[in-house]
Amino acid sequence: MKFYKAFIFSILLVVMTFVMISLDKKEENLIGSWKEIEWTFEQNRNPHVTINDNADTLSADVKAEIGRHLLIHTAENWNFNANNQLYIRKSDEEKNLCRWYIKGRGNVLEIMNPDNNITETYEIVHLSKDSLVLSFEVDLQLQGLAKMKFKRTND
Repeated sequence: MKFYKAFIFSILLVVMTFVMISLDKKEENLIGSWKEIEWTFEQNRNPHVTINDNADTLSADVKAEIGRHLLIHTAENWNFNANNQLYIRKSDEEKNLCRWYIKGRGNVLEIMNPDNNITETYEIVHLSKDSLVLSFEVDLQLQGLAKMKFKRTND
């Protein structure tokens, strides 16, 4: 019986080690500068929303409505620092400083604005050396899933 408990404990220890290494790797991959290249939307078919049929790319009006209450709705450039600081900005406008954290099993990005304590949560759909895809639920009249696609930049 002691051997069985020691074996189970060893397995759990190995699994937890791999999970911790995986989280660190996601954070390392996220650090750097990212440029927003596209927003897409998977909707629950609301007839009042116009979407480009070719790629389900959001029109500027729909994007503005979705992002109206978000920290990032006008941000085109995101810069993740190793000390969990996130600078978001649009073109050459003033930067907005936020805090970021990887949560869950490494699939959740949490962004907090320290000025007003608003926290936003995004699912990390895809993260590689050169590309990032984040998604979030849209609760408004649109009812669906918005995805933001980014490419890494050398800023």
